[in-house]
Amino acid sequence: MENTKRIIKYQYKESKISMSKFWLTMFLVSLFLYIINKRSGPNVSSGIIVSGDITSISILGVSLFALLIYLIIFNYENLYKNFPMAISFSVTRKDFALSTIFKGLVIAATSGLIQGVLLKLDPIIVRLVDKTPMYDFGIFNTNTDNIIYLIFTLFIILFTVSSMWNLLASLNYRFGYKLWIVFLGLYFISSFIRSWHAGIWTFSINILTTRIDGVQLLKLVLITIISQGLAYLNTINTNIKRKA
Repeated sequence: MENTKRIIKYQYKESKISMSKFWLTMFLVSLFLYIINKRSGPNVSSGIIVSGDITSISILGVSLFALLIYLIIFNYENLYKNFPMAISFSVTRKDFALSTIFKGLVIAATSGLIQGVLLKLDPIIVRLVDKTPMYDFGIFNTNTDNIIYLIFTLFIILFTVSSMWNLLASLNYRFGYKLWIVFLGLYFISSFIRSWHAGIWTFSINILTTRIDGVQLLKLVLITIISQGLAYLNTINTNIKRKA
C-alpha cells in the first residue's frame, strides 16, 4: 500500500512538472503567433488556418495539435524512463500500471480544462489582431458550444488518445522492433484489402473529428477501457530491459 501511494505521488508530481513545461512552451508559441499576426497585413495569417469564402484562423487552438504529440512523448517516456525506475524502487508492476492510468487521467483532465478555456478566449485574441476567428473544429464549435461541453469533449478525446498510446508504448517496450514489423506486415496486408485499409484510416480519423453524441461517447469509452486493460495486462507481464 505504501509503494502504491509513493508511485502515485511521484507520477502526480512529475505530471505537474511536465505539464508546466508544456503549457509554458505553448504560451510562448501563442505569444509569438499573436505578434506575427498583429504585425502582418490582412492577407497574411499564422496559426490554424481555414480558407473558404472568408479565411478564418485560430491562434490558441494550435496547442491542440501539440497536445497530441505531447501524449505520445509522455507515454513513451513513462514506459522507458519511469517503469524501470519504479521497479528498481520495489514498486510492483501492478502499482505502476495503475499509477499510469491515474497520471493519464490527471493530464487529460488538466489539459482539457486549460485548452477549453483557451479555445473560448481564442476568438477574442484573434479579433485583437484584426483577423476572422475560427469557430468550427469539427468535434465542437467554440461559438455555439458552452465551455463545459468543450472541456468534457477535450478530456474524453485526450484520455482516449493517451490510452491508445499507452497500449502502443507498453507493447513497444516489451517487444521492441518486432512490434513495428508486425504493424508493417498488417499495413501491407490491409492495403490489398481495400475495406480493411479504408476502415482503419476512417476509424483513426473519426476519433478526432466526430462530434461526441451518445454513440460516439460509448465508442470512446470502450476504446479507452480496452486500451487501458490490454496495457495493464501487458505491463504486469513485462520484464525490465534496462536499469534506471
